[in-house]
This record gives sequence, structure tokens and C-alpha cells, in this order.
Amino acid sequence: MYYRNIADLNNIILKRLSIIPRDIDLIIGIPRSGMLPANLLALYMNKPYTDLHSFLNGHIYKAGARSQF
Repeated sequence: MYYRNIADLNNIILKRLSIIPRDIDLIIGIPRSGMLPANLLALYMNKPYTDLHSFLNGHIYKAGARSQF
């Protein structure tokens, strides 16, 4: 088993960020292990994000102003 830390996750997301379409409106994370990657993606893409349960209930977190990566 190969252990990856948060820095590894962040580096992988940054390396692969170019393959994600720019015309998406919202990032939805799956609770538990999917929220951190969803949050990082939302930060780097300056998009709103939420978890699946909140999305189904109509709640979406707001995106803040950030420079583009």
C-alpha cells in the first residue's frame, strides 16, 4: 500500500487541473474523503462547491475571489 499525504494530493490536483473543463458551474464533493479534493478544486478554479447532501437540499457554498492558477 502506498501512502499519499495532503501535499501529494495537492500536487496531483495542480498537475491535472488542465484536464478539467472550465465551463463547469459547481463542484460537488462526496462526504468524508471527497470533500478535501473538492475544496482544493473549487479554490483553484474559483468555483462554488458543496457536499452532495447540501446540494440536494439547495445549499451551495459561495466562491471567493482568487487568482487563477
